Amino acid sequence: MAKAKARHTTERDINATVRGKLALELRAAGLTLDEIARRCDYANRSGAFHAIRRELDRIPVEDAEQLRKIEHLRIEQLYALVFPLVAGGVTLSEEDSDDDDDEPKKKNKVNLFAVDRLIMLMERHAKLMNLDVRPDDQETQQDYEKKIVLVPASTGGANG
Repeated sequence: MAKAKARHTTERDINATVRGKLALELRAAGLTLDEIARRCDYANRSGAFHAIRRELDRIPVEDAEQLRKIEHLRIEQLYALVFPLVAGGVTLSEEDSDDDDDEPKKKNKVNLFAVDRLIMLMERHAKLMNLDVRPDDQETQQDYEKKIVLVPASTGGANG
């Protein structure tokens, strides 16, 4: 019987873990892969990407659900900040026009950037909460295994 080989943690393993965690934190803070590679001393952006990917794969499912809840709260907070900028809308008023100018003045100009950000937040929220997936699409996205069973053909007989 072969003896199981014990795995010893090396200094290199520890350094890789520390750099990977830092890379993940920097990515969460919004830094680019190139910037993360530079700060964490990876050879290129691909090294940073793979380190981040490894760290994300190490997160237990329970932690991922907790992160999803935190992300949901952040989106709600941002939505609360942006929505008032959009809710004002555009109103044109004839009585607000100048005597020199026949053009009505615009009140509460729509902040198109705020509208764009609001739509982005709504899309992100829908994706996070899986709202855009139709019930029939959910069935096709489930992990399952197909098994093909080969049954020998019956031998003999007039019908077989």
